[in-house]
Amino acid sequence: MDEQEGVFCAPQTGTVESLQLMQGQTSGQVGGSISDPERGYQIRFALEAEDAVQDTAGVTVTVMQGAKSESVKINSSVSQQDGGVVLSAALTGSDWQVGKAELTIRLSETEYDCCLPVSALHSDNGGDFVYSVEERNTILGLQNIVRKVYVEVVERNNELAALRNYTTGAPVVAATTKSLQEGARVRTAG
Repeated sequence: MDEQEGVFCAPQTGTVESLQLMQGQTSGQVGGSISDPERGYQIRFALEAEDAVQDTAGVTVTVMQGAKSESVKINSSVSQQDGGVVLSAALTGSDWQVGKAELTIRLSETEYDCCLPVSALHSDNGGDFVYSVEERNTILGLQNIVRKVYVEVVERNNELAALRNYTTGAPVVAATTKSLQEGARVRTAG
């Protein structure tokens, strides 16, 4: 840089992303990095382990910087040792600035009629099912009886499962201290 009177030169044009040299410093190593405007811009961001999105296929991120805004699909996901994840997405246009941007991640754009905790789901040879709780009048009086109701799981994450055909509206067993089977009597908490 001394020969260039402090001018940072590179064999191509682009936007300066970083400079590793300080004023007056000389080095034979890389003095900085630039981005190639022909290749477009990439946004990279990290999510902590508790917020990590494991399945990023089709996940949309909206990037806002000043008055500019763009919604793009995540194209790369790299898991970190701490359980977090680094996600990347390609941006279009050439008027993005290197630096801070505001991001909004839309994990799902679908509304479901029924979402249940994944702990309520069970499986057998017939498929996925839940134990539905129904009040029945028995010889012992009014009791809560469980019934197997087969369901179609359309989307699931670590906490919730979205069901397509659970229309009974009856409560389901989300957690129990004992094993269940069709027709078992149960007591509800609370």
